[in-house]
Amino acid sequence: MSELDQNKNPGGSSKENDLVSAGSSNTCSTPDMPPQFPPESVFTAAQDRSACAKFAKLYRETDCQLCFLLDDIPPRDSVAGLEMSSFRRVALFEEILGIENVLLLTHRFQVHGPEYTIRHMEIGRFDSVKVLNLYDCLQDINRAEPPAPAPEPVFNPGWHTVAIPDRPDTRVVGKDGRCLAYIRRFPSGKGIDYINFLANDKIYRRDNYDVQGFLSRTEFIIPGTNFAHTLVYYRPDHTIALTECCRQGGKDNTVQIVTSVEVMDRTGRVVRRFPGADELAAWWLLDLLQDRSQPRLVIADEISNYQCAFREIKKRADDFKHVKVIGVCHNAHTLDATDPMHSKLGDNFRFLCEPQQQVDAVVTLTQWQKHDVQERYQADAKPMTIIPHSMPDLREVPDDLPPVLPPHSIILVGRLTASKGQALAIEVLEEILKAVPDATLHLYGAGAYGEELKKIISAKNLQNKVLLHGFVSDIGPVYKSASVLISCSRFEGFGLTMQEAMFYGCPVVAFACRYGPESIVIHGENGYLVPLGDVKGMAARCTALLTDTKLRSRFSKAAVKSCRRFAKKSVAARWARLLAPLLQSAADALKNIKNRSLT
Repeated sequence: MSELDQNKNPGGSSKENDLVSAGSSNTCSTPDMPPQFPPESVFTAAQDRSACAKFAKLYRETDCQLCFLLDDIPPRDSVAGLEMSSFRRVALFEEILGIENVLLLTHRFQVHGPEYTIRHMEIGRFDSVKVLNLYDCLQDINRAEPPAPAPEPVFNPGWHTVAIPDRPDTRVVGKDGRCLAYIRRFPSGKGIDYINFLANDKIYRRDNYDVQGFLSRTEFIIPGTNFAHTLVYYRPDHTIALTECCRQGGKDNTVQIVTSVEVMDRTGRVVRRFPGADELAAWWLLDLLQDRSQPRLVIADEISNYQCAFREIKKRADDFKHVKVIGVCHNAHTLDATDPMHSKLGDNFRFLCEPQQQVDAVVTLTQWQKHDVQERYQADAKPMTIIPHSMPDLREVPDDLPPVLPPHSIILVGRLTASKGQALAIEVLEEILKAVPDATLHLYGAGAYGEELKKIISAKNLQNKVLLHGFVSDIGPVYKSASVLISCSRFEGFGLTMQEAMFYGCPVVAFACRYGPESIVIHGENGYLVPLGDVKGMAARCTALLTDTKLRSRFSKAAVKSCRRFAKKSVAARWARLLAPLLQSAADALKNIKNRSLT
């Protein structure tokens, strides 16, 4: 096993081993910085190849089905680290382990799901994978059919349409001039995305159209809100497939909660009833998994809406011995990541210690998170393995990437959200500008928080110093030409952008949050770790890298070299070592079941 999880803690660095905040002369308190862990076992490249080959052979011989669980497949400009890592793992399994028959299961309604799947395939996230969606199954949608535009709606004779300037959308206006409907079209102008119907300038109904051109769902909206009280889903033949009743809930009533579901046949007869969305997802998943024709490995990247299914699998253990579930921790598991020993466990992570859920193994991305979970839950903690995200081979980095940023450019890449700390990054820049007047901060990513950031930038009169670039599909040249990447997150699951930056030779300065920076940044070698929230400390570290070209060059070379810890073959071998015994157990159980049925 390669040294992927040897958390080369700053305390072990001969160059910067004091973990002192650069903005102060005091040593950082230990709770603010990651602990030092002993190195894990190391395997040779030959041993890694052997592990991969043995698992691939077992997978073929047992005719195993590998399933990935996600909530949905978001649009290209909204892909988060969780989905990105899942797509990369599919590609990793395909390339290194030779596994092609991967089933990607999603449970959220998406009229654009297939379109987004195609986009991800086009940009090489994965080459061959079957996507199966809960609502597609219930609505009997044949995704092999090509997309088609929806027919133009017919309105009352007295209504007329008004084109929206510079957009393909259309307003439908009544005789009194009031807007009665708004037709939202796809950016290409071909086909209807949805139609909002209005009364007294408030939306009371929304019709969602599938990319195949049929009315897929009607939302009956609570006036004055964006929440539906009833959802009706249709098949392509216009019969009703299911209905959902909803209410507002959660903190400040900002969450739409499904309170009942009715599934119908084509005659309109109710054939199934469920008390909520989780029970619906559980029924669908269990129906897929109970097929005993082959052993199944289920890697759950998103677990919250599937936990009901895992409890049922635990209850009916004899019916699901051929199924093995692996839960993956993609983020901090407690609501307050700074206090993992006392803070409440997040709902998405109850599988870590809940005995009622069938999870056969747990994967954490870092040694620190594994330590925290086992320290707190001890005997109740499930078996845990550390497997970080993989990176491409270094030879895959083009040498001729053009510079896209000016000198002394600082970048922060990630969703525009308060937890990612873009506002703190602006404060860091203000400190840097005192020593490096031509420094600039470049924020890459999409999100609603962008509007708040614009206000902050304007209030500080930093429009020429802080630039919002939005989502960029080809981020490589950005990493390659940036002077430093900063991470101001309050919490992480791993920190893919830090890993990507180093792949392109960009040094990283990061807050030492849970979890990830401590596994990627080797303090004083390829970047710096700074106590959480220490703005002046981060600014001082960035200033050092911006003003000392030799230091930045040394860190850049070390950053590239450090990515070898995340080589694809080594990470694939970790997965092979975890999955092989689970698959063998599932295959043996299935064989015993078949033998008993013969006798």
